[in-house]
Amino acid sequence: MKTQEAFAVVLRRGRSNGNLTQADLALRTGLTSRYIRNLEAGRSCPTLDVVFKLAAALDMKAHALVAAVEVEVD
Repeated sequence: MKTQEAFAVVLRRGRSNGNLTQADLALRTGLTSRYIRNLEAGRSCPTLDVVFKLAAALDMKAHALVAAVEVEVD
């Protein structure tokens, strides 16, 4: 699986596990719902700053988010 696709899977899973909508996640991060949608569809690749914002919004550390992506890639 490609990195961008793996990130999409991990982000969707994390958001769902936190019982958050895409709009909720957008509000928590200051990003747009459209951008969240694109990330979850694998159409956008997040910057490092965005990774940190998403991790914080999902109540996790950025390294844990990246590690989860790495597991999906392998």
